Amino acid sequence: MKLDHLIHRLKNIDPNFVPSVAISDPHSYRGFYDELAFQKYDNRVAIGYMIEMATWCIQRTFEGWKGGQYIMTPETECHLADIGTCSPEEDYEHDKNELEKLVYQIEEEYLESIRDKK
Repeated sequence: MKLDHLIHRLKNIDPNFVPSVAISDPHSYRGFYDELAFQKYDNRVAIGYMIEMATWCIQRTFEGWKGGQYIMTPETECHLADIGTCSPEEDYEHDKNELEKLVYQIEEEYLESIRDKK
């Protein structure tokens, strides 16, 4: 998932909504330093915070794991991975899929909260 797509999907959710999981700690992805990773965050934070954090990453420079400076753009691929980790090379898509699943979970929680209010 590209960074702009992540931000777009989060912006479709009420910024005051607080899901059971979140993304946090943006960092250079260990697998490909020019890509971005977020950690899964089990503390409860509002969607607005996640939007601000993801938006903050645009045009920011991140340090690669073996050096180098990498500027993240709206087109930067994003992953869900702990700092300093990545999936094995043969399973590169795993961390991108994990981010997709987490965002989907957040979206579903939000939709359920709307249904519960009716």
